[in-house]
Amino acid sequence: MSALRRRLSPYLLLGPGTLWLLVFFVVPLYYMAKLSLESGFVGSLEFSWHWANYSEALSAYDTQFVRSFYYAGAATLLALLIAYPLAYAIAFKAGRWRNLMLFAVVAPFFTSTAVVFGLLIAFLSNDIWERNRQAERIVFTESDTLIGLYSLSAASGSDNQSLRSAIRAYVSAVVEDEWPRLAVQQRSVRTDSALNALLREVAQSANAKDASIQRTMLDMVLRVRAAHEGRIALSDDRTVVAKWAAVLLLALITQIAIAVVHLEKPRPQMAALCIFTVAAVLVLGLLAIHEAPFQPPVFVPPGPIGDVLRQVPA
Repeated sequence: MSALRRRLSPYLLLGPGTLWLLVFFVVPLYYMAKLSLESGFVGSLEFSWHWANYSEALSAYDTQFVRSFYYAGAATLLALLIAYPLAYAIAFKAGRWRNLMLFAVVAPFFTSTAVVFGLLIAFLSNDIWERNRQAERIVFTESDTLIGLYSLSAASGSDNQSLRSAIRAYVSAVVEDEWPRLAVQQRSVRTDSALNALLREVAQSANAKDASIQRTMLDMVLRVRAAHEGRIALSDDRTVVAKWAAVLLLALITQIAIAVVHLEKPRPQMAALCIFTVAAVLVLGLLAIHEAPFQPPVFVPPGPIGDVLRQVPA
């Protein structure tokens, strides 16, 4: 068994790197090459073997291309000067230290895998937290605008029962009917009708003594409509599946890397795998429950909008 393990160790060490290059180099390179031969405008690009893209790019960025080839050539030459003597030493001069030296060469790659996994987690969490912060801002904007609409109406002397009823009907529809529907990505017909009724009520010229005040009130109702549509859009918004797939794939590669690093020490191997797996599951689980800002178990509450009912009398 030990002899078999020694024979398989080099291949196991190369496995994560080969998989990494295939998934994160060969596949992206294919899609980049395909994209480079497309033509059209952003949002309506079509693959058409448009080789003129290359001549246009070379003429526009010739200095940058020359500099890139210079740096790439210098890095390649330096890598060859270091890699070939080291490979020769490992293959013919290392003796019983061969596996240890091979591990020393490959081990830094595992660290980079964990670093990239952590960076992808950071990018994913930033997207999710930003979506939740945007949802909170929209809710407070909607609440403040509704209260401001009532306050302006009362201060201008155009306050009336029908306007207050329209505001309260809209708020009740949002809290009672629309919020539960947001969790399942559905619109609320009742809320849409209440918002249209509020807009019609404010649009009536009798609701304001001054035309400028009425225009301001109409602008406020339109801001409420924009916030309402923003909430609907956010309830449908989800992180691109490819991002979650990339994170999960990197987590698997990192697990393999950790296992290979401790290949000769089963107990440290199990401990490291358990620690990493528990940490990854907790972090990914925390992100998953915050993925949708209006979906339980953790979601943005309608409290600020519901508070409008206490501010606007019946």
